Parts: sequence; C-alpha cells; structure tokens
Amino acid sequence: MTLTDIQTRGYVVVPNFITAQDVDRLLLDYQNSLAQATSQGFENKNYRILSSYTPHYLNDCITTLLAQVRHQTDLQVDFCDSIGNYFDNALVNFDWHQDHETYYLWQNSYHTLNYWIPLIKPNPQESGVKVIPFDRLGSAQSLIQSRGATRFTQVCNRFTQMHDDDQGQVHTLKFNIDDLAETPTLGVGDLLLMRGDTIHCTQTATTPRVSLSIRCTNTQGWIERDRFFARCEVKENMIKNNPKLYYRLSTAFAKKSQVQIAEVVL
Repeated sequence: MTLTDIQTRGYVVVPNFITAQDVDRLLLDYQNSLAQATSQGFENKNYRILSSYTPHYLNDCITTLLAQVRHQTDLQVDFCDSIGNYFDNALVNFDWHQDHETYYLWQNSYHTLNYWIPLIKPNPQESGVKVIPFDRLGSAQSLIQSRGATRFTQVCNRFTQMHDDDQGQVHTLKFNIDDLAETPTLGVGDLLLMRGDTIHCTQTATTPRVSLSIRCTNTQGWIERDRFFARCEVKENMIKNNPKLYYRLSTAFAKKSQVQIAEVVL
C-alpha cells in the first residue's frame, strides 16, 4: 500500500481494513436500516441509499489511517462524518461522476475522502467500483481536479462530455472515459479509499453487493454563501430533495457570507 497514490492517482486499496466481526455488526445495522426505509420510505429523495451512524468500533482504524494520509500526502483531512451510507446495488447504481452532495455541502473535494468498504461482495472481481486515475487524465486533470458535482457521458465513443451540476456548464473532453478506467479488486472488509474528486462509477452489477461509505473532510476549509446559492437546475432540485443535509449550512448563511466547515460538522 502506498498512500501517496491518493495524491497522485486519487485512490488506494487497503486490504482487510475491517475485521469479519465488524462486517457482521455492520450487516446487522444495514438490515435494520433497510427495514426502516422499507416501512417509512427513503429520507433522501435523490438516491435510494440507507443511512448509517458510523459505529464507534470503526473510529480507531479510520482515524489512524487519516493520520497516515496527512503525514504522507498533502491532504489535510481531519474529520470523519458521523453519518455514513449503505449502498445496495439492488437499489442504486451510478454512472461516471464526481460526488454531488458532499461537494454542495463542503465545496471541498480534494481535501475530502470516501472510505468505501464492501460488506456483501461474493466475487472480488465483480460488482465493485470503476475509477479514473488522475495520472491518466493528461491535460484534462487541471479541469477535473478539486471539482465535484459532475457527470460524464460518452459521445460517439471518441469524446466525453463533462456536465457540471454545480454551475450548469458542459465541457467536451478529447477522450473516451471508459478507455481510462481501472477496476480495483476488492473483497469483503477491504477498503477503497478515494479522494472526493476522483471520477468513479458502479461496476456492472452481476452479483449482489452492499457497501458502506463514510466521508471525511477538512474542518479548516471554508464554504462560500454566494457559491452555495449559485445554482443550476440539477443542483437546485438535489438540495430540495434532501433539505435536512443542508439545514445547518443554510441557517449559518443567514448571518454570514462564508462559513468554516467546522461550524457545519462539529
């Protein structure tokens, strides 16, 4: 494992990140979350995902790795969100994208990390996540790095359109995004640690898969009011569909033009 790959390539795989006992505990929590969503509906109307309150028994391994990342790279990630999400590929799948909701919330993707851990995954080669390493992007790297809330679609198998769902712009990139992809081998309990601006998508769902995603960020970063309220149609709808996530931020902006991330998450 080379953590500097997070800085240069955008992701790294950590085998056996959590124990079999941890997996069993998380699966029980997932089943409870699924039962609640089935009876009461999904709180987030953007995606059919299930909430997870990050259990205390994962704190040590998460924070220990965060400290190693800070020591070995230039990422200044110091906070783990107390609410994670379970992703079940029977409920939701994603095309090529950079994460939307965390980017709207924190306006910070380079100093943000996604701990993605499979809990059900029968085949390490299937039903995982495909990623685009930054060192394969060439001149497009400067356009994509530190961004978020984007979608990528192919055009005539030769070009890729980058749809900016933050400001509503569209950029044409001179490559087929599928030609740049890698698919990390991941088993149950392994960790895919991705920077928040890493382009990724759901691998073809050939077998059942449930994963836990926990997000971490830099509490010293700043969020700008004008940028938050500068919205395209996609951004406007996504914020309306999950208002609870943005409540503290919207309230803080009633009196301030910028808010430190620490005020929103701590």
